Order: sequence, then C-alpha cells, then structure tokens
Amino acid sequence: MNLKETIELLNNVISENSELIKNEESTKQFLVLPLLKGLGYDTYSPQEVTPEFTADFHKKNEKVDYAISINGQPRIFIEAKSINMKINKSAPQLSRYFSTFPSVKLGILTNGIEYHFFTDLNNSNIMDSKPFFIFNIINHNEEDFENLIKFSKNLYDQETVKILAESLIYFQSFKSVIKEIFESPNDDFIKFVIKERFKFKVISTVY
Repeated sequence: MNLKETIELLNNVISENSELIKNEESTKQFLVLPLLKGLGYDTYSPQEVTPEFTADFHKKNEKVDYAISINGQPRIFIEAKSINMKINKSAPQLSRYFSTFPSVKLGILTNGIEYHFFTDLNNSNIMDSKPFFIFNIINHNEEDFENLIKFSKNLYDQETVKILAESLIYFQSFKSVIKEIFESPNDDFIKFVIKERFKFKVISTVY
C-alpha cells in the first residue's frame, strides 16, 4: 500500500470509527502507526520504530512515544496525543525530548489527524516553538502531500528537511506580509498598482 492509499484508508477510519478511537493508545495504533508504515518505516522493528523511547531530561525515565532511527541513530521523535485533543503550536514536552539528542533534527506532534513538524532553525538542538509544516490527514492539498512524501524513509535526509523548513517558513512569512499589504494598503502601494495597471502617471495631491 503506497502513501496515497494509506491516507485514503486513514480518512475512512477517521470518518467511520472516530467514536471508537477515544484515547492516546488507540490513536497511536489505528492512526499514527499506519501512517508511519505508509511512509515506509518498519513499524514491526523496535530498532527502527522504538515505542516509549527513553529521553531523560529533568525527570528520570521520561519517554517519547516513538523514536525513529536511521542507520542506528535516533533521527525523529514523535509525541502522540489523543484524537480528541487539539494540537497547540507550542510543544514543551516534545521540545525537552528533542534537546537531549543532537542526532534528532525532526520532532512531530500529532493527534492522529494533524501532524505538526518541528526542527531547530533558530538555535541548534533547541526545537523551534512553531512548526514549519502542518499536515492534516482529512484536509490537505497536493502540495501538502508532496511535502509529506519528503519525510518518507527512502527520501528522508536532515539537510533536505532543513531546506524545506526554511523555504516553508519564508513562504509563510511572505504570504503574511502580502496579506497585510492587501488588507491595509498604504498610499505608495496603491499608486504603484494604479500606475502599473493603468499605465498613467499618478499625480500627487499638493496641500
């Protein structure tokens, strides 16, 4: 089953059985693990997808829900919440785990429907407070899907993740600026648009 088929299957599971997926454990079993498998990770190998991975920080035996290892090193940490829990943009618990392993450059916070992807663009080994990418199983476009593919086992590369994160963050910032300009355009912008669109000189009003 390829990734697109997996997501279609998960959509059916969510629409038909969401009332039966009531807690974190069932969310992980019926939603999170199938997606990881769809991304090509061996969910039957504890050496590759390790559940309850010990990631000590301030507390003894703190555990992250899943650690994905590549070439024998943990590279991705995943913290799962119940399907009924809303995902906040800040993820202090996942951030603590992230900081303990320099080899980990990707943190994922999920409720089985939304997947929030974090890395460390601002400070090395310190997880950013905001996700650079959010994928929604039941509400996504083709561009979102193409970005998700980049996290599959056969394509995953930390440098590629960094480049993707930077491009998405910059693009989001650009869209935010453009939106602000169009919602509250200043006089200079209005004059520029009129001049370019109608090809005549804008005469400044003299007071």
